[in-house]
Amino acid sequence: MKKGCAGLLLVTVFSVILLGGCALLPVEEAMPPPPIVNVPQPRLQRTVPVMRGDVVRARNVTAFHVPAREEVLQFDLDGQPITGIYVSMGDYVRAGDLVAVFSWPVIENQLEAALRQESLLRLDLAQQQARHQHALTLATTTEVPVDDAAFLAEINRLTRDLNLMEREVALLEEQNARRFLYAPIDGVVTAALHFAEGMTSNAQARVAVISDLSHSVFEVRAAEAALMYVGDIFTLTIDNMPHQAQVIDPDALGIDRTGARGNEAYLVLLDGDPFFTGRPIAFVHVILEAARGVMYLPLRAIHHTADRTFVYVVDERGLRAVRDVTVGVRGDASYEVISGLEEGELVVNEVF
Repeated sequence: MKKGCAGLLLVTVFSVILLGGCALLPVEEAMPPPPIVNVPQPRLQRTVPVMRGDVVRARNVTAFHVPAREEVLQFDLDGQPITGIYVSMGDYVRAGDLVAVFSWPVIENQLEAALRQESLLRLDLAQQQARHQHALTLATTTEVPVDDAAFLAEINRLTRDLNLMEREVALLEEQNARRFLYAPIDGVVTAALHFAEGMTSNAQARVAVISDLSHSVFEVRAAEAALMYVGDIFTLTIDNMPHQAQVIDPDALGIDRTGARGNEAYLVLLDGDPFFTGRPIAFVHVILEAARGVMYLPLRAIHHTADRTFVYVVDERGLRAVRDVTVGVRGDASYEVISGLEEGELVVNEVF
């Protein structure tokens, strides 16, 4: 019994010593996890070969349809009631067609009275001449002389009165004609007042504009007109339809250039002469600068800094290197390459 207790005591003491020794040992730090290496995906690039062709810088310039002849119609008297305007914008009219009219009661009444008086005088003169002729015939038949002095005096008076009345009628008709506006030419109404009750005439207002649009002439008033010479052919786009047009001398068609500044260009369609009922707007493709048959690259392939112009050239291993280049004409979509590259070399055009 004493031996068993002594053995248990010995085990307990040994365990205490062992545990105490372990407490005195250094504590090892935990090992970190192995690092994760993120390898970036390679950036894809699109290349383009150096090619040969045309480099063009152009602009679509606005051109306006203009008449070979234009007539402005307006009344020459103020304050008279307008009784009708018989045309609208876009109407086609022929020379002599009635366009508008106003009322002028004083002249209308005077003219009506004068015409009536003229008619009566003509009737009186005709009757007096008939009586005179009857008297002469009767004298010849009866061989009794007739004194026709009274007949002649009356005929002379009536003739004189009729001549005066005819002149008065002519003056009144001339005055009355001011009431009416007629189309002076065949053409299209390119501007017109809209009639409304109570409108009065105004000598300063345009009642209508008649334009001769039989020739499809277009006018360019932009600075690019200085690049357009007589005989040059351009593409003219009307309602998204391309037409061939040639620059002409406006004097050859008698185009009215009133108000022109001197730097306009005029074009006429070559592929037919369509009739327009208005003044359509067209666009002329004008080449501002061009290099023909040269090496070129897209605009995005050329890079610029303050003191250099360069590209990224790709070699046969797919590696790229910076290459300085000299460029010329800057077109709408490409640059002319003057030096630094050879035709067929691959150049980075886009990285994505």
